[in-house]
Amino acid sequence: MVLGRNDTLYTGLLQGTTWVGVGALGASTAAADPALVKETKGLVCVYRVRGSNQIRSADYDSFRTIWKEPVQLPGTTTAAPALGTYGSQTVCVVRASGASEKLYWSTRPNGSTTWSAFTEIPDVTSADAPALAEQFNTGTPNRLYCLYRG
Repeated sequence: MVLGRNDTLYTGLLQGTTWVGVGALGASTAAADPALVKETKGLVCVYRVRGSNQIRSADYDSFRTIWKEPVQLPGTTTAAPALGTYGSQTVCVVRASGASEKLYWSTRPNGSTTWSAFTEIPDVTSADAPALAEQFNTGTPNRLYCLYRG
């Protein structure tokens, strides 16, 4: 998933050492870098909409090989959203709109298009967009890490 010169989102697929199938993700335009993760039944992308601070997500249906119509998340951000998976949940973390720089998080079950309301991560502020990564552990619960710049 890349952000083009005209703010359109484009997708491509790496097969071996060659990128194929590069094309636009519908009419979606983004104001900040998109985030992309794998879910059980496909992919999900989140991005901040160009011209606003709205956050949208789009799902890739790997069986029909199409991107579904994007849905709006119940929040706003001034920076690129972060996206990760944690067990059977997909997690989105954003930096708040405005001067507070607080971080908020929202979840949805894998495969769902309904996001929870954003909840503040207590005592955390970030000067930039956060990043997420899940650590898989054998025999112990997985962990989801959030990296941010204070």
